[in-house]
Amino acid sequence: MSATPKLSKREVLSIGRHVMEAHGFGHLELELMRSRTYLGQCEFRHYNQAKKRWEASKIRLSESLCYTTPEEVRETTLHELAHAVAGHEAAHGPRWKAAALKLGAVPRRCASLGARVNESINLVMAKYVATCNDCGEAHYFDKLTKVWKRNGYRCRKCKGQFTIKLNNKRNL
Repeated sequence: MSATPKLSKREVLSIGRHVMEAHGFGHLELELMRSRTYLGQCEFRHYNQAKKRWEASKIRLSESLCYTTPEEVRETTLHELAHAVAGHEAAHGPRWKAAALKLGAVPRRCASLGARVNESINLVMAKYVATCNDCGEAHYFDKLTKVWKRNGYRCRKCKGQFTIKLNNKRNL
């Protein structure tokens, strides 16, 4: 399995910015975030008194998109722009779906990158890795909870104990 990014952070931002400007959203901020659980986020910070609704101010794209294709970056950006059009309260309902279709996005709630891509992303982004002492199964995470610190968890595969270490392959 390769943990090498296909796209640079600059390329992800460039693709996202291009999509935003092409659809008339060049005024919104665009930045990267270190999320592995979701690929994008539309932030609503400004309340428009005249329209009586919150308006989008920023689009965030996950660094995980470096491990995907330009098309996935484009699709994620369009997904978040659909949130900007539909409004915060629309969530992934009919108004959001209509906005997504109008922008040319596939109106799906969540993207699935596939197990291989997710494993590559975890390998380079997670702060800790817990490895089963018996079967070698690896689990990646960012926070050590009290349960992990006290007595740890058992492996789902073989019920063995884990050894927790800092992830020395983290590079993003």
